[in-house]
Amino acid sequence: MPSRLILVALVAVVAGLAARADTGAPPEGLVVEIGAMVFSIPRLTVEGGTLTGAELARLADPKDKTPLDERLARVTAKRIAIPEIRGESKAGERVTRFVYKDVVLEDVANGRIGALRAASLEQSVKGGGGAVEARYTNLSAKGVDTRQFAHVLAFARESDKEEAKTIEEEAAIERVSFNFPDAGIEIHAGAVTALGLRARALAEPPLAGAPDAAATPEQGAMLALTALGAMELGAFGAREVVVTGRGAPGEKPYAVKFGRLTLDKIADAKAREASIE
Repeated sequence: MPSRLILVALVAVVAGLAARADTGAPPEGLVVEIGAMVFSIPRLTVEGGTLTGAELARLADPKDKTPLDERLARVTAKRIAIPEIRGESKAGERVTRFVYKDVVLEDVANGRIGALRAASLEQSVKGGGGAVEARYTNLSAKGVDTRQFAHVLAFARESDKEEAKTIEEEAAIERVSFNFPDAGIEIHAGAVTALGLRARALAEPPLAGAPDAAATPEQGAMLALTALGAMELGAFGAREVVVTGRGAPGEKPYAVKFGRLTLDKIADAKAREASIE
């Protein structure tokens, strides 16, 4: 689900807070690099935080050898509000940009987020292959484990027997749309839900990989398949799904519609049960 980018942004928030801990003023104009991603956070507010400025500074100290997941476990806040998060990542000619609006994280403690939501997410991928544009409306998630997410992002899997652990207990999107302008295809869906998202570390974690690891669409697709193979999902559902396309030259536009898509018990990039109505 797109909320995984919000979790990466949480790491940026921690680093930004530490960078401004000595000023005593609300953090503004934060620009933070994490792996191949660059985040821009114009401003944010934190309520109910318990860490001192010195403790926050240690969270982002590059000389601190404390693992990332353990640092995240120290972040505590009743509420973190971020009006806007802009991000960009580059892999060869492939450029991904996204903008979150009105992000709120609640009950952040011991490496967990009780609830998070965002009013919208706009995302685009261009260069080095077919372009993709996406828009998500009213995103939400509950029971988010930032420590496990950091483990998946930054630590190489040491054993093929490693068990997947929970990242999100549940997540939902009110509406989502994808546009593939080069192919003339659009996909729209409403009420997208996911339950029981679990994941294990990858053999080559994203934050430790080379910048050009996904420089082409083919490489990006392979990375995506590898990531899917490391994830498990209890259930996935989407309602009011519509696929439209312009067809080949001289052909009439087409549209495919169905009321509901459900996938259950997803593991190793396979669903044990699926249905379309």
